[in-house]
Amino acid sequence: MKYVLILALFFAICAYLLLIVKRFVSLFVKPEEGKLRKALFVFLCLAVIVALVAFIPASLPFFMYEALISLCCEPFYVLFSKKRHSALLKKSAAVPVIGSLIITIIGFFMMTSFVKTEYTVTTDKLAGGEQIRLLFIADLHYGNAMHGKHIKKLVEVWNTEHYDAVIIGGDLVDESSSAAEIREVISALGKLQTEYGVFFIYGNHESIGGMTDEGGRKGKVSSEELLALFQDAGIAVLSDETALVGERIKLYGRRDSSMQREKLENLVWLSDPQKYVLIADHQPTDFHAAAACGADMIVSGHTHAGQFWPIGLIHEPLGFNDLVYGKRQFGSMTAIVSSGLSGWYAPVRTEGRSEYVVITIKGQ
Repeated sequence: MKYVLILALFFAICAYLLLIVKRFVSLFVKPEEGKLRKALFVFLCLAVIVALVAFIPASLPFFMYEALISLCCEPFYVLFSKKRHSALLKKSAAVPVIGSLIITIIGFFMMTSFVKTEYTVTTDKLAGGEQIRLLFIADLHYGNAMHGKHIKKLVEVWNTEHYDAVIIGGDLVDESSSAAEIREVISALGKLQTEYGVFFIYGNHESIGGMTDEGGRKGKVSSEELLALFQDAGIAVLSDETALVGERIKLYGRRDSSMQREKLENLVWLSDPQKYVLIADHQPTDFHAAAACGADMIVSGHTHAGQFWPIGLIHEPLGFNDLVYGKRQFGSMTAIVSSGLSGWYAPVRTEGRSEYVVITIKGQ
């Protein structure tokens, strides 16, 4: 049902965009010039929009917010007669354009300015006074808005903040990342200095062709080179595998839900009265099942906190994710979902902030 609703919403947006284009065309094509010329002009405008979205990713949120602002102006349009409608459009056409341009520019700076978000949890599975500080980073989508200057500066900052371990929560790269960018970001993250290591799990974009040249994908690295890159960088890849962080934290890195992976129902062995069980799963789903199998905490990314407002508002109501952003309890399990360090496709963010997450687990 949720996919039907999304499809209906998509067609409604497309229909409204077509209406906007037709109104725009009516400012330049007189009625007596014929339907054929008007239809050709509409087709040309739509072709330009599609081309801009395809080759200039930032134009996607620009057109989206132009449509939203135009929709907000719609009541004012219908108050005027057709005779006045054209004149009104000419005078007000700049409002959606200027408004969406301002939003897009602000969204670019929101994407490329990073904040630190900190969470603290307590547990009796660690001794009183003992604590573990974890750095959780997800959704770099390296090569989109995240580049060499950003990752180099962030690694320098992270090394001064002294983390016990780092978890890279998927979508490190995506299908637009080049082989050079894949090598660059893995090498940069290999310079992280920790007590117990750096761990990586796969995201959905890596599983659909973001990292390897399998399936004839050009501009990627081979599977063998990829594993060698992680190994040389000292980054442990967890693909339905477990690692210890110190003596008390059991980290289980799940494969992404877009890949074949172990069912949570089969992971009852994760439950451990002596160790704090932490699951890293790129997409924030199956949280109730994770809690039922004995996890103490789960960390995820994937949602980008919506990235483009108001997309984040529909994630949970439509059942795409159990949590779109932040920290929440699922029974005795703590769930944390990061908005990510970057975003997909367009280097623009109008919902959430680009962040890295610091989790302090304290004994009591």
